[in-house]
Amino acid sequence: DKTCVLQPKFIELLVYLVECYPNAVTREQLIENVWGGNQCVGEKALTNAIWHLRKSFKKLDPDNTYIETLRKTGYRLV
Repeated sequence: DKTCVLQPKFIELLVYLVECYPNAVTREQLIENVWGGNQCVGEKALTNAIWHLRKSFKKLDPDNTYIETLRKTGYRLV
């Protein structure tokens, strides 16, 4: 079964990455735009959301990576 259920914040994050494609997005930009600038919640929530999105993509397509981590920069949709 390849059905994926994602929390609304995960979908918001994915939509933001899609809107910014093909540009890289900093962690700060993501926290600002998806979590309303709430740094306390944003840092852990962002890491968790990226992990869940990657896990969901892996389930659908194990051979590809869709979200790239850019060291000391942020993330980019591939």
